[in-house]
Formats: sequence, C-alpha cells, structure tokens
Amino acid sequence: MINYLRPSFTGLLLLVSLCSNAEPLLWQADKGEQRLYLMGTIHVGDTKLDPFSRKVTEALSQADSLIVETRLNEKVRFPQKPQPSAKQMLDEEHLAALIAIIKQASLVPSTILSLPPWQAALTLQQWQFQSLNYQPEFSIDMQFVRWANTHQLPIVGLETLQFQIDLFVTQPDHGLAMLKQTLQEWSDSEASIRCLVESWRMGDIKNLEAVLATVTYNEAFYQSFIFERNERWVKVLSQDYPVGTYFVAVGAMHLVGEHSVIELLRQLGYDISLMSTPSRAHCSTSSDS
Repeated sequence: MINYLRPSFTGLLLLVSLCSNAEPLLWQADKGEQRLYLMGTIHVGDTKLDPFSRKVTEALSQADSLIVETRLNEKVRFPQKPQPSAKQMLDEEHLAALIAIIKQASLVPSTILSLPPWQAALTLQQWQFQSLNYQPEFSIDMQFVRWANTHQLPIVGLETLQFQIDLFVTQPDHGLAMLKQTLQEWSDSEASIRCLVESWRMGDIKNLEAVLATVTYNEAFYQSFIFERNERWVKVLSQDYPVGTYFVAVGAMHLVGEHSVIELLRQLGYDISLMSTPSRAHCSTSSDS
C-alpha cells in the first residue's frame, strides 16, 4: 500500500513521549443506515505498536467488513518499457548525494543507480525503515488484516494494488522530485520516521497535518496520491456500502487536513465524531526546532 512514510519529512525533532494515555485517531461517521469507523494507519511498524484499544476492538467486533486501501495478495505487473534511471536523471549534486547514501547503507550501487527515480526513492526509504526495525509485516494495516482473518471478518479493498503501482510508474517526472526530496532530507529521516510513528500513536492531529503538508511540495504528487484518491474512496464508501457497519483502515495522512476523507464525508452530510482523545506528541514538525 502506498506509504506516506515514504517522502521524507523535514526537520522533525524526536523527543520521548511522556504521555501514557495515548490513543491513535479513530472516528465514527453515520449517515442513514450506514456507520463507518475510520482509523488512520501507518504502513510499517514493530512488535510494540498495538492499535487494539478497547474502542477499536469494540468497533471491529461490530463491523460487517474491514475496508483497507488494497488487498496485498494481488498480483501486479511492472512496466515492460524501460524507464530513465536515477543515474540518467539526477544532476551532479544529487547524484553525488545518492552515491554517498548508497555507500552508507551498504547497498549495491549498480542496482540502485539503474532503478527509475521513484523505485530508487522507495528502496532507500524501505532501507531506512528497516534500519530502525520498522517492518511492513508489523504495520497497523497488517495487524487489522490478521485480526479480521482470525475472526472471519470479510476484507475488501478500496483500490487495487496494481493501481497503486501505476501511480508511481506514471509520475510525469518518473518520481524525480520524490527522489530528490528523499536525498535532501536524508539526514533528518530517522527523526522524521520516529516522530511520524509517535504522532500516529498519540493521535496528534497537528503534527500529522504538518507531515501531510510536506507532501504538497509537488502539487501533481499531492493531487494524484492524496486528494484524488480521497475523493474516489469517499465515493466508494458512500455509494457501494450504503447499509451496514464498516471498519475503515487507511493511511493516517488520508484522514487529516482540509481535503481528508473525514472532511469529504462531512460535506456529504455524514455525522462525524472523534471517538479517540488526541494527545500531543513530544516531537516537533518545525524545521526551526
């Protein structure tokens, strides 16, 4: 699933959280005979991240289905036509930065440099997550999927995995801006990732909105990866599941901000209530901190 852990996040300063009653964000949305429970997720995690509060477990137990971004067991096709490589597209300054990071990470230079920019960026980011012991198999999404499988709760996806792959492949610049941002913010990426996880855990809406704002550096990227997908998801949720109770687990960046799934549902007349109690994460999204 598309991971907005992926673009790096400038200037996040990690501090240790002192709050013990942390609650990730959980909303309830009601309209007519439909009830949605909506929870923001992060797409990597570790064995310590536990989303199953009493409220979440009760909501899951009431649900007719678990709705996620996509079913991860689908087959996908990668483009057969060669794409320009990172080495071909980067200027000298960014190419030097990429080579330095490759050496730091003990990756194979010939492999990374031959990848298209979007794939090189994802590879670097995945390495960074793994170096911090964050793994996709411990993601909040996967924890919900395992819960659903154990409790025989049907699982449906809002879009196909192929659609997500195609979003990256068809970027007009082959993901060059995405790779450049990853390189430029590499020195801050460890603190960025840890603060993102902490902000999710605490339900810190302000911090999550600030992280979302870093994606808007590229208007085309924001429109394709955030706003247009939010609009499609809301259409699916409101039209394809008009009756029943559903637990919706999608990336946290899709549930905060002016054009979030939450706000789009509100505009359609849903009665929205925040079930969790947001807390302040003890990290800052300010580059001046």
